[in-house]
Amino acid sequence: MGTVKATLVGVSNYNDSKTPNLEACKNDIVAVKDALIKGLCVSPGNIRTLGDSGTVSLKEFVNELEVASMLVESDDTYIFYFSGHGNNGILALSENIVSVQAVIELVNKIKAKNKIIILDCCYSGKFYVSGAKQMKLEETITTFAGNGTVVLASSSS
Repeated sequence: MGTVKATLVGVSNYNDSKTPNLEACKNDIVAVKDALIKGLCVSPGNIRTLGDSGTVSLKEFVNELEVASMLVESDDTYIFYFSGHGNNGILALSENIVSVQAVIELVNKIKAKNKIIILDCCYSGKFYVSGAKQMKLEETITTFAGNGTVVLASSSS
């Protein structure tokens, strides 16, 4: 039986003077980690955080997803959480941007049976998941479990 493993990313500091810092994002990863531990009984050792200092580079971000792909087993559930600026299908890192589509494709390569992507940022809903079907309200999580990837975006494009 698999376990829940998670990567939590919080970007609070931005190098671009036109992009305001978001102090709450580094706090968000602490709160989400606490919720996973207390609410889902996830082992703290199965939760990796990026952005504790508020800064997240593209290199660190990509490296962290590569590490996740090595640590996550095929019967695990993998949770990816991002808190920071978003705009028109992109996520803003401290010194660069990454497309939501690229993140979904990277997470889809992780061999977990269930993948949950949570995007806690503005305009995060512009993406496409290959082969995706929309869940009907009547469907239960039990029916959905083991069938792929779900993306929860805080706002649409």
